[in-house]
Amino acid sequence: MTQAKRQVKPSALPEYTDIKVLERQAVWHLDQAGKHDIGYDASNEHLAQAALLAEALAQYPEHRALAYNFNGRIALEKGQFDDAELFLTEAAKLSPKDPGIAFSRGHLALQRHRLSDAAAFFRDAIDIDPNATIADQSLAYVKYRSGMYAEAFGDYRKLVRKYPKNSALTSRLLECASQIKADYYDATLAADIINLLHTDNLDHQALAPLAGSLLIHRYELHNPNASIELHQLVQDELLIAALNRLLFVHPELDDLLASLRQTVLHHHLSLGHIDADLKPLLLGLAQYGLHNEFLLYQTPDEAQTIQALKGYLKEELGGQCKPKDLILPALLLSLYEPLAQKGLAWPVKALMKAADKQAQAVFHAHLLATAEEVVRANELEALTDIQGGVSQDVRAQYEDNPYPRWTHLPLHTPAHYARAVASEIPAFNINTFRHRKPTRVLIAGSGTGRHAIHMARHFHDVDVTAVDLSRRSLAYGQAMAERYGVDNIEFYQADILALTKDLLPEQELFDVIECSGVLHHMGNPMAGWEALTELLRPQGLMKVGLYSRRARTTITSLRRVIADQGFGTTPDDIRRFRHALLQQKSEGPDLKTITTSVDFYSMSGVRDLLFHAQEHVFSPEDLSLLIRQLPLEFLGFVLPPSVRRSYQHFFPDDQLMNDLKNWERLEIDNPRLFGGMYQMYLQKR
Repeated sequence: MTQAKRQVKPSALPEYTDIKVLERQAVWHLDQAGKHDIGYDASNEHLAQAALLAEALAQYPEHRALAYNFNGRIALEKGQFDDAELFLTEAAKLSPKDPGIAFSRGHLALQRHRLSDAAAFFRDAIDIDPNATIADQSLAYVKYRSGMYAEAFGDYRKLVRKYPKNSALTSRLLECASQIKADYYDATLAADIINLLHTDNLDHQALAPLAGSLLIHRYELHNPNASIELHQLVQDELLIAALNRLLFVHPELDDLLASLRQTVLHHHLSLGHIDADLKPLLLGLAQYGLHNEFLLYQTPDEAQTIQALKGYLKEELGGQCKPKDLILPALLLSLYEPLAQKGLAWPVKALMKAADKQAQAVFHAHLLATAEEVVRANELEALTDIQGGVSQDVRAQYEDNPYPRWTHLPLHTPAHYARAVASEIPAFNINTFRHRKPTRVLIAGSGTGRHAIHMARHFHDVDVTAVDLSRRSLAYGQAMAERYGVDNIEFYQADILALTKDLLPEQELFDVIECSGVLHHMGNPMAGWEALTELLRPQGLMKVGLYSRRARTTITSLRRVIADQGFGTTPDDIRRFRHALLQQKSEGPDLKTITTSVDFYSMSGVRDLLFHAQEHVFSPEDLSLLIRQLPLEFLGFVLPPSVRRSYQHFFPDDQLMNDLKNWERLEIDNPRLFGGMYQMYLQKR
């Protein structure tokens, strides 16, 4: 058992006459060590102080179990799992009915990916004393990590009711919700979701699968003979709240929303003013148009009506119209198209002044936010020129359709990056990761910045550099970083192929590079991978996301159909092709792999999914060949629980789960295994 270098002599002990004081001080230092805002040096100092206090406790035989528990927690915090195992095993021998020791052993088992053992320890802690620890929260998390999403969701619902101000619990609740669907309509569950949708600063999109499934069951959308009354929909709080916050991910809801939109359009055109009863639906559908970027199919009649409406607006805007008279036609147009377009010179200030608060939100998003985005895009600093050919084609795509559009970030308890990787990847030895303070992180191909901002906000002591080809995408990310008050991130336009250390603001290599969904869109993915590896310091970590050839068989077939049938990349072409898929008019394989992707439900998402200018696909065998050409070591994939269990079942001898030959064999038998890309960690040699 590892002993601390500094020893507490018996002569130093009399000042600790109250053992509870010793215990409280040790707990305080351990808690401080885990805080996100103190940095690594301060964290290590607190751990050292906790170790000294644990030694002092160990001088009293009756408190040695408590001391060993503290030593185990300190070793666990440092990633010294073998030492932690020794300390905690000894502690349990001395005090087998101590809930705190059982709790610590549960977290050690969790870090070592022994989920069933972790669950057993947490249950022991609860059985011994349900109020002594937060083992109930940890047990819910183990269920989530084990893929028991419905059971974990039920546990987190209870915990959120018990601790309504605990944002970490709410975040976990949403993560569970993102993995489940309702089997029937449950009014109590609907009320809970409505409450979450009305709560700001949450990742509301995580609720989309569950909220959508509730609506499908409520209105029997699987039944072609079901009758739905308009007044039901207008009064449905879940539907209205979801339209304002979510992007639905159910094809069954497409027809309902398209029909609703058409009804709202023609009703208001015939009425001539805003119907107060239908106003929540009108405004909700207007917001939903922004969420899906006007992806819903338009009938020829609707398209003709919208063209006439635009003609009317152009004429009115060119005359002496009153701003209040523009509100209804502007809202109706916003159901189908962006208001910021050529030929429509809006009196923005006057329009905002004439509108009420709800309509202002629509106009702000359409007109003011878009204008601000363009200004930001023009002011962004470029680190490199954009190379010709494929880079220019990809840049043009994302200038037209910044991807992905998002509005909220997930909430997480702040963590250390390396410890988070160690909890996910068994082959990663945290003690090999030597980094500067703060840790320098590059997000290569950051798109609209969601992941980059999450990295900057979630992890201890990091500085994030986000680069992308698209100025519009970067501008969107920059605005969102300001909205969330994230100041440890910088956005730059850059082409990965041209980026070198000398061009970086700090002219230093990165400790961490993450590049997901980018390299496979390059003309030469290997050239991009090599360029990024040159920017990573020795022992640095790299996370790469690449498409699986087998998982994308359906998508590859559909891309051929798109090319053969002459579909372009205009919004109308994308709508028509998508509508044909949903109507089963296009020949091709099973579409479930397409319709279950969130990308299928927004214009930029469909373009990225099916209409991308450039795409390469890979297999585990391909990855092995590529990685051998780089000074990188493959550590492992980020895996959902079901895939992890499957691999462990077929290859029990590979505890590190990083044999790409095994993964090749497993994927051959399970071609959909990596439908969400290969997300892999590597370490530079």
